[in-house]
Amino acid sequence: MMTAAPPQVGPFRLLKRLGSGGMGEVFEAVNEDLGQRVAVKLLSRELVQEPQMVARFLQEGRALVGLDLPGVVRAFHCEELADQVFLVMELLEGLSLRKWMTEHSGLVPRESSLTLCAQVARVMEEIHARGITHRDLKPENVFLCDDASAALGHRIKLLDFGVAKLPPFRDDGLAATEVHTHENAFIGTYHYMSPEQLRSASSVDGAADVYSLGVMLFELLAGRRPFVSDEMVEVVSAHVNEPAPLLGQLVPSIPGALSTFVASMLAKSPAERPSMARCRDMLSRPWAHEQDTCPVPGLAPFSEAQAELFFGRKVETGRVLGYLDEARSGGRRWVSLEGPSGVGKSSLFHAGVLPRLGDTPPSGMPRWRVAVARPSYEPVRSLAKALVVAFPGAEVDDVERGLRAGPEGLRAFVQAHVPEETLLLLVVEPLEELFTSGAAEQTVLDGLLGSMLSEEEGRLRLLTCLRSDFLHRLERLPKLSRLLQEAERFLLLPMDEAALAEVVDGMARRAGLTLSEGLAARMVREAKGEGGGLPLLGHALRSLWAMSGGAPLTHEHYDRMGGVGGALSQQAEQLLASLGAQGRERAKWLLLSLVQVGRGVQDTRRPRSRSEVLAEAGDDAVAEEVLLRLSGLSGAKSGEPGPRLVLLSGGVKVESQRVDLVHETLLQRVRPLVTWLDEERRRLEVLADLEVAARSWEEAKRPRVGLPQGTMLSHYRNGVTISGRGARRVSPRAEAFLQAATRLERNRGWTRKALVLAASLAMTVMLLVTVQARQERARANRNLTHIMNSAEELVSSADWELSWIPNTLGVRKALLRDLSSTLGGLPPEEQHEREVLWGRIKMDHRIADMSFLNDTLQMAGEHLRQARGLLETGEALGVGGDDYRMQWAFNHSKQGKVDMAAGRLVQARARFQQSIEYFEAQRAISPNSIDGDRDSAVSMGELAELELVEGRVDEALRWFGKSLPLFSRTDPDYGATLHAQALAHQAEALRRAGRLADARLLLDEAVEFMTHEVAAHRGDHHRKWVMGWVRLWNARLAADQQRWVDAEASYELATKLGRELLEGEPTSKRFSLMLLEALRGHEALARRRGDFSLSTRLRTVRCPWVEDFIKRDADDVRFRALSCEGSMP
Repeated sequence: MMTAAPPQVGPFRLLKRLGSGGMGEVFEAVNEDLGQRVAVKLLSRELVQEPQMVARFLQEGRALVGLDLPGVVRAFHCEELADQVFLVMELLEGLSLRKWMTEHSGLVPRESSLTLCAQVARVMEEIHARGITHRDLKPENVFLCDDASAALGHRIKLLDFGVAKLPPFRDDGLAATEVHTHENAFIGTYHYMSPEQLRSASSVDGAADVYSLGVMLFELLAGRRPFVSDEMVEVVSAHVNEPAPLLGQLVPSIPGALSTFVASMLAKSPAERPSMARCRDMLSRPWAHEQDTCPVPGLAPFSEAQAELFFGRKVETGRVLGYLDEARSGGRRWVSLEGPSGVGKSSLFHAGVLPRLGDTPPSGMPRWRVAVARPSYEPVRSLAKALVVAFPGAEVDDVERGLRAGPEGLRAFVQAHVPEETLLLLVVEPLEELFTSGAAEQTVLDGLLGSMLSEEEGRLRLLTCLRSDFLHRLERLPKLSRLLQEAERFLLLPMDEAALAEVVDGMARRAGLTLSEGLAARMVREAKGEGGGLPLLGHALRSLWAMSGGAPLTHEHYDRMGGVGGALSQQAEQLLASLGAQGRERAKWLLLSLVQVGRGVQDTRRPRSRSEVLAEAGDDAVAEEVLLRLSGLSGAKSGEPGPRLVLLSGGVKVESQRVDLVHETLLQRVRPLVTWLDEERRRLEVLADLEVAARSWEEAKRPRVGLPQGTMLSHYRNGVTISGRGARRVSPRAEAFLQAATRLERNRGWTRKALVLAASLAMTVMLLVTVQARQERARANRNLTHIMNSAEELVSSADWELSWIPNTLGVRKALLRDLSSTLGGLPPEEQHEREVLWGRIKMDHRIADMSFLNDTLQMAGEHLRQARGLLETGEALGVGGDDYRMQWAFNHSKQGKVDMAAGRLVQARARFQQSIEYFEAQRAISPNSIDGDRDSAVSMGELAELELVEGRVDEALRWFGKSLPLFSRTDPDYGATLHAQALAHQAEALRRAGRLADARLLLDEAVEFMTHEVAAHRGDHHRKWVMGWVRLWNARLAADQQRWVDAEASYELATKLGRELLEGEPTSKRFSLMLLEALRGHEALARRRGDFSLSTRLRTVRCPWVEDFIKRDADDVRFRALSCEGSMP
């Protein structure tokens, strides 16, 4: 019983008692000297007699006076006067959280509970940063101050630090009064105490306060504490030994992720609880529109909100965080997280790494400001949106304009917005979308990121997640592909059985599932044997949760569900079947619209806006209902989550929502979807190519030049045509692109008709010439025959043979130029003769070859356009034939090479396919022709090279496999050399596919062939050039096999051959590309082996050479990919 309080304590006159506790009473008082109203906490008379309690009371006073935080009651001073010990604090107006709770009838509204606890977490985060643990968090110690400007009209103040654990004092004068908690001291309020605090209050840290806050939040949301009993011993025992009941089981409307998070706050082990910063972030989330009551994500990657369900990756998470700490301290600027599809890269980042990035950094280290960008099909705008989220206040359109202004756009943003002592961590995930849906803007992103990462003092760090089978496509990003050599790369491997067991145990425990004996082990075994095991395991657990109803789950439940492997396909097929005929058709096009078809790699997801997806599915009420059914938001049985095939994200506003497949595993597991993909794959590929071409056309300001015509236009039109009830639509941009191409083709059709009419009139006039004119014509024909024979000999054989002899380029140029001028100077009536047209076509083709190899792509393209014009003239005049059609095929092949060198890969593909179609048709007519086989094989090899450039290794191998048998080793025109080149090229494709042993067999054979060929034809530069590439590919393979001596020797031989070749033709692009690739490979090998002196020397040779060729022909992306600009030595 409290004794009567004195009316006066020092200068303070006590007015009325505000409350009392175990250590004393709190009074409203007035400072009679100053007239200031305050609160005075007075230690009871009984406790004043105990030195330990006096010391603890004074300790609280020191703690409060030193804190001076807005969320903590302010203390002015504490004092000991005679037999009075008191603490003077600010006088608060309001009520305690306990009283506020009692004033509510029924449960406290969820949002109110979360808002108040988020405020507590925010204050406690600052307290923990000072090294203080409160140890007595409870509703009585949370005071709600009246504040109309604050949420709910209250702002919180934390009270009573009487039992707080403080950091050691440095002031020797104060150290004498410091109180050390006894190991067995019982400190705190047992209803809210953590297990470790109940065992030993002296050893706790901030995790104990997280537990107490979890109890408070549980009580607010459920209307009761986790453990309820009138007996103190029972409550204490439960806190120590029993798992807390799952909040979602008491309040079914609670979102599953929130229920799981509260369970993590109440974890028995302090290490399993989130930090207070994590609590702040999670409780501040907008939970009002969260509808999924199942805590298990299923197939979907783990989100940040589900971090507390993320098990089995503790070591990997720590490794990535360690790499980021190194990057934060000035080490590597790029951390690349890589791994196969389905291994859990996205989950590791979002649920493992991201929640930890907000933690207080080590002393002296800058804080992270994190921007997460998903490239999608507008990578630059996605980056702008991510930056605006990280730095509120900027406008997305303004930021996007800045980024598109040039490679320095990102640097300018960072310099303007990232404060000192802060680093921007830019996360691009998944990076492979830069090569699929976002391919049209990949060069822009490469420039922005490459420029920023090359800045030594820059305040940006990069974290990317990349599927391993897309790794080789980084070659399309010249700056990033070079910088990758300096990045910290972390390969995420599939989980072993121990990690999968941890997943099952942890997720089941957090989700409140009780599994029968042996069921968890069975699930692990089956998941280990399945492709995509981890997402399938998540889906199985989600399905079991829907079946549980709180009862233990048996093997019978599991079998009925279909097991790990069958649950997904069984449920997905049932869902699709339940949609009816119309709904199923809508579902087909809706799901296909979310797929980016792979070429040589697995198909991937393609996120789209909700409006785009609905448009492709018919854009009607049926399509809308199907979307909701596929997302699990409609048609589910009461109390169970519906199976989810797609995810809706982006908030409650329909216009801002995004749609995505829940996981790529669907593309291999759901039989209807697999069938639809097989049926529509070719059309989907064409549509994807069309969208890329249309975007490039729009970005180039919609020029007429380059619009598809003829076969290519038909190719695109066929992709758009849909049979059946589907309504697959292209974008407005693609529609405009096709319309412009159609108008252009129609106009050119009228021009061709006019040309035919004019030619017919000219021929009529020629029939009316006199006998004298015919005699003069006979003499002219003899001269013309001599000219045409010279032209045919030059373009068919002489120039080809001269091209492989050193120091002949000048002579060749002069011969071709003079003969071309002669043909162009013939009288107009002779220009349309078949032989003249034939000669001029072949002449333009030969000059185009020379320009492609020694001048610019633009010059080569111009001569090929001239040749096409002459071919069209010949067709209009009716003088065409098989020879003309063959020249059309050659033109397509040559234009395809120009397009590929310029980075126009969609156009190149169509050109190569047209040439192959012709040559294969000719082979069917003349199956034993060496020339026909060689021509067809060369075109197939060109298409195979394109497939390799685009990363479709399997397709490249298929085309190389078809072309290789067609190269006859007995072909007198370099037959053995072409055969060896094809062998080596196929070996390079096998190397990229990881089939090193198979590649070695082919390369050894190619080396043997070329060694003999070069020895037998000394001075032949064609054979030397092929040998150079064979040596280069051999070096790459040897490096992959860690045969360092072989690799270095092969690089040196390739370099030697390149230098010899360039002595005879210094402007040759083909020789220079081979030499520069050899130098770059040798440079990387030297750096990999630690020989930085050699690496620097090789780089010093290579870089000026590359830049010189870029200046000569800026359109040639092959040299831009070798550029040293912005790369780190």
